[in-house]
Amino acid sequence: PGVDRPLTQPRHWRRAEGRLVTVTRHEDGTVRGRVLRSDENTVVLDVAGAQHELAYPQIATARVEVEFNRPSVSQPREDES
Repeated sequence: PGVDRPLTQPRHWRRAEGRLVTVTRHEDGTVRGRVLRSDENTVVLDVAGAQHELAYPQIATARVEVEFNRPSVSQPREDES
């Protein structure tokens, strides 16, 4: 999907790997993190350095965040230097 469209299918999550997302859960509120990996049943997010695994039925809405200075794989994050 485009930037403004929600992530609704496992294939959308696979395409968003490495991207920053905001996820609103049916319970427990909203989290913001980077998509580490996904499969047909779950997505794993890096939220402030901790991995959070979410099953798709737990997710009410999810959208990719626009990043103008997205870290590349080769660049160390600020907290890793």
